[in-house]
Amino acid sequence: MTRFLSFLTWKKILLGYFSVIFIFAAIYSSCNSCLNEQLGFSKSIYFSIVTITTLGYGEIYPVSKFGFLLTSMETLLGIATFGLLLNEFTKYQSARQEKLRQIKRIGQLKNAYHYFRVHIADYCTTEIKSATHKEKTPAPHDMMGFREYLEANNKVNINIIKQILPRNPSFRLMIMTEYKIYARQIELACLSINLHDTKLLDFFYSHISQSVRLEGLSSATETLSEIILNLINDIMAGISPDGIRRDHDVYMDYINSLESHVRKEL
Repeated sequence: MTRFLSFLTWKKILLGYFSVIFIFAAIYSSCNSCLNEQLGFSKSIYFSIVTITTLGYGEIYPVSKFGFLLTSMETLLGIATFGLLLNEFTKYQSARQEKLRQIKRIGQLKNAYHYFRVHIADYCTTEIKSATHKEKTPAPHDMMGFREYLEANNKVNINIIKQILPRNPSFRLMIMTEYKIYARQIELACLSINLHDTKLLDFFYSHISQSVRLEGLSSATETLSEIILNLINDIMAGISPDGIRRDHDVYMDYINSLESHVRKEL
């Protein structure tokens, strides 16, 4: 029974509801002794609708046992089908609202990622400008521009960040805080979305665990600095910790994949 109900959708039930109307209308029009008058097909459709909706105006009524059986069956089928229809339509609307809520959560995750990148870029360029006294900086959201900026003059800028990280606890704390906020948005998105894609799950949960790991390494300055530097390279400069250069934003690719996963079920 449960398997049968899971097969039903509100569209299938609605189709079945109208099918019952036309099937019984065909029977009424061909049955000469069932009702108090012989019905043409158009009038039999009217009587079938009146019967299935339990309106029962009374101008047409059954006069034989078979007629009473027919009208009783159609009335019961109508009540049962309409009840299923309401139930499935309510479930459909509820599921749709849940998916829309999930898409909204993904939108919040996109915003969190955008502001995370903007703030990290701002912190890094501020420190570099302070050390070099140069004002020219890339747009905070421009991954390729930021990579060129960090690698400028034989990677002078990235070396400045590398030297500042162990010596500047407030700089480390700002980046860790931004990453923690971003990881929290990832966690909220994962909790509100029923994900079956293990690749997506592994990617998102790796950031949650990395955020927790960063907090646990607050006293291990060298290790913490190295992880944060890899994080800056990986997310901001499009260079993964193993040195592979990327020309696209894989982080946004994963977020878009998550959104596609939800939208295809709408």
